[in-house]
Amino acid sequence: MPTSDERPDPTAGPFSFGVDDVVNDVLGDAGWNGIGLHGVDLPLYFGGPGTSVPEAVDTAMSMSGLQAYLASYDEQASELAASALLETFDQHFDGRGVRLEASILVVTASA
Repeated sequence: MPTSDERPDPTAGPFSFGVDDVVNDVLGDAGWNGIGLHGVDLPLYFGGPGTSVPEAVDTAMSMSGLQAYLASYDEQASELAASALLETFDQHFDGRGVRLEASILVVTASA
């Protein structure tokens, strides 16, 4: 497993569209102009409001990205990942759901 010192490339993978330069390049190359980017920080309920901690863990463990990542490891790695998620999500449970801080990038452009 990667160490805590290893960080994924933010310009690769499913979250790359949260990187200003990637969005500008993709939209610019596709012929869009007047590209505007505005970051917004907001709370997000993982799995939606009303999702319990175990349900949130099940949702996370069923996501294809995590499954693909864990596929090259043994079952113990999956158990450790689920345990870590349970501990983390439990710390973020506010009685309504697993509340995490999120950031989104609002993008506007014209053709």
